[in-house]
Amino acid sequence: DPNHCLHNGGDEFCGAGAYCTNNCGGDYQANGCLVAEQPPSADCWACMGEGSENCDGMAEDTGSETATETATDTTMGETATETTAETGPELCEGPQDCTDPAQPFCAMSGDCVACNDMPNPDEACLGADPALPVCVDTSCVACAEGKTDACTGTTPICNTENNTCEGCTSHDQCADTACNFDAGNCIDASAVVHVDGDFQNCGASDGSEGMPYCTVGAALAGAGAETLVILHERDGQNPYVEANTVTLTVAIFAAAGEDPILQGFNNNPALTVSPTGNLMLREIAVSNGPDYGIEINGGNSWVEASKLVANTNAGIRVTSGSAVITNSFVGVSIADVPGMSVGAGTVSILYSSIIGGTLASPALSCDDGSGVAIRNSLVVSRDAGPELDCTGAQATSSAFEADVPGGNTSLGAMPDGGWFEGYNTGNYKLSAAAPAAIATAATWMTGDPTTDIDGQARPTEIGRASCR
Repeated sequence: DPNHCLHNGGDEFCGAGAYCTNNCGGDYQANGCLVAEQPPSADCWACMGEGSENCDGMAEDTGSETATETATDTTMGETATETTAETGPELCEGPQDCTDPAQPFCAMSGDCVACNDMPNPDEACLGADPALPVCVDTSCVACAEGKTDACTGTTPICNTENNTCEGCTSHDQCADTACNFDAGNCIDASAVVHVDGDFQNCGASDGSEGMPYCTVGAALAGAGAETLVILHERDGQNPYVEANTVTLTVAIFAAAGEDPILQGFNNNPALTVSPTGNLMLREIAVSNGPDYGIEINGGNSWVEASKLVANTNAGIRVTSGSAVITNSFVGVSIADVPGMSVGAGTVSILYSSIIGGTLASPALSCDDGSGVAIRNSLVVSRDAGPELDCTGAQATSSAFEADVPGGNTSLGAMPDGGWFEGYNTGNYKLSAAAPAAIATAATWMTGDPTTDIDGQARPTEIGRASCR
């Protein structure tokens, strides 16, 4: 039996207060271990496993010595015999006897030790605290490289620098699904659905890749508390003309290698995020709609590598709630509306281009009391007025037309749309006519995106100047 103590080191396998036997000596267990106050007889005891010898020697009490001293009291003429005992350190019988946090385990030797001195360090840690099932050096921790079973739920990621479980902070940490940035968990793979507007049998749709939903609205109608929608490109670059409200936690990702387009409908944004909603958008275009591209109305949104452009109102309107914009294009090319509009909400803009239109069209417009942070981004407009109409905005390592305090780059007035490959259509890739200073305005920091909107690698040296 490979699980018998005879084949696993004897007493050490059985643990404190137990002895390995040759299946004898009393009420022994199936693995040969006998829980008893005294060891079994020599012919039964296998202290070191199969082939053990001299087990009786282990039973001797080496922790104490008795010395007898005889003293004569000459005054009384009597002889008195006095016996003294010298006792060694007290041995532990179980973890309850080990009160030093640095040595909480009781070894077979009777010594209190750290986890690394136990026969099975990880098993010892798991038994002591299921939340800290891994022994690293001398301590029990939550996880380590290749040992991440304890990292689940809202803390699915192992930080190997401090051996703790943390919430996800990137979609790339969640294999084949998406990160719920609001809670920190990876959306379950069973909650992934597909949408393909060119599917011909919509009545039979079940959301699988082979039987996809035909509209985003249908996917949202069948969504659970958390859903990842994989959105496929329609033939001929036709858009999904819909107006949907996000009330739960929803991620909408472009299918790999495809370029799907959302377009609002009936004077409504393509997506509106309600106070109970969380929206994660990745590699999606929202364009040519009759209102805002998307509106955040009390909920939270995270937009990555997306293009919210060429709508008849701002690419994003944050009425209230929050938005995190990363590696994205947001803007308009028309008059009288801003590229992005913020009311009472909070916004973080990183490595993105926020572009305004012509007359009375700043790139970014904010109401008093909003909270806006801009870093490593480009903010310009064809409007002769300020491109940044946002009192209190905090901007660093970004490029503006005007001189904006905070270590930013001043480009001077943008004369027309020639700085971009397709200003009127929302293609904000830089053309050869763009100021060279844009290329060195940004400063990469740890945690910043390592690729741009097209998936091309960025320079990732800390403090390295780079293009937005």
